[in-house]
Amino acid sequence: MTMVPTPSRGSSVRIEESAVVEALTGFLPVALIASSAGVKDPGQVRKWRSGALKPTPASAARLRFLLDQANYIAQKESRGIASAWLTSANEQLDYDLPLKAIREERFKDVAEAAAAFVNGYAG
Repeated sequence: MTMVPTPSRGSSVRIEESAVVEALTGFLPVALIASSAGVKDPGQVRKWRSGALKPTPASAARLRFLLDQANYIAQKESRGIASAWLTSANEQLDYDLPLKAIREERFKDVAEAAAAFVNGYAG
């Protein structure tokens, strides 16, 4: 799995998983966070947020990557635009949602699409 550097890349690895989930709730509803992490039960996200449960390593990687991309777009645009981008069909991702691509661990594709977006390509 290859990561494409972004200005915010690395910031999510410096915080606990519970703080990652807490930050993500500023962008997305719990059900969408669960889906992008690869779990069906939004209750798990609430447990991650409280620290009562830790996500699996794969889910944690997805959550951290999701936060990095959300922050990257929010730094260049706004939180609202970052949320809209994450939940909108994207031409560069074969019209999949970035959240779906993150769930599928298509990290490089999502990072490239996010970079293209902040550089003016609406995709």
